Amino acid sequence: MPVFAGTDVGVVRFGRGEEVVLGCGRVTLLRRIGEELFAAAATGLYRSADGGRSWADLEVPTEGVHSVAASPGGDELYAGTDGVRLYRTAAGTETWREVATERDLPESDEWETPPHHPTPRIRTVATHPDDPAWLLVGVEVGGIYVSGDRGGSWESRREGVHDDAHHVLVESPSTSVVSTGTGLYRTADGGRSWKRLDGAVPHRYLSESIGFDDALYAGIARGPPGEWDGPDGADGLLLRFDGDDSEGERLAYPGEPDEVVTAWTVAGRTLLAGTNEGTLLEHTDDGFRAVGSVGTRIRSLASLPSESSPRTD
Repeated sequence: MPVFAGTDVGVVRFGRGEEVVLGCGRVTLLRRIGEELFAAAATGLYRSADGGRSWADLEVPTEGVHSVAASPGGDELYAGTDGVRLYRTAAGTETWREVATERDLPESDEWETPPHHPTPRIRTVATHPDDPAWLLVGVEVGGIYVSGDRGGSWESRREGVHDDAHHVLVESPSTSVVSTGTGLYRTADGGRSWKRLDGAVPHRYLSESIGFDDALYAGIARGPPGEWDGPDGADGLLLRFDGDDSEGERLAYPGEPDEVVTAWTVAGRTLLAGTNEGTLLEHTDDGFRAVGSVGTRIRSLASLPSESSPRTD
């Protein structure tokens, strides 16, 4: 399976010699929707329908796109941007309609501006596989909000979860996992209450999590990225959670503790992880092993169906 990384220089394809296939600057999120790739970047939202060989700018009205999601049937796309703006378009078109802004979301007067970014932003967007009217957005720094009517109205789900929302993993109609700048949280009731999963370790900063083989995996650093170049580095660790395990199992991986896992994807039946130093890790029966490197921070990973292997050695 072809494997792609969203990095600080654009989209890189792993293979015999890693290749920059989209030089668009920092990519916050790569997402496979159907058999297409979407790259949310500081310069816009890009789509590739030919396996990453060519890319089209989808001309989202606000630059600084940080998240993208599709409706259950794939007929609509959502894009979350700087300035806390959420846009929707019919798939295959480039006509975007504004769904929500900061003024539409409750408690926006309590939000904070991220220390490393000029404005709050919609960092993550999630749709529901069984309900086309359901939307969830995570605001950095503002918390979690849910809509049951395609963005016509919104309810706050901030209580009990840290406001620095980075990534939402929807596990079931009522269960989601949120990775934040201070902890990993799970809800089993649609966000009305939250349980912190990583409280047994002194670390706190997470980029995203992934579900694989009935377990939850998450990389976690002791502090935010601004501290990773310091004398203690990222001090990363990797946790696996089974069921409602509140502590998690610590897993070894190449590069720890200097490197921290910042991205995940599944290629076929293989779990892959990417680190802040650009290392691609593959999960095997014997644990994780390094199988490639792009030399710059991996912020997101995605794969496309193919008979080829993700291995680069």
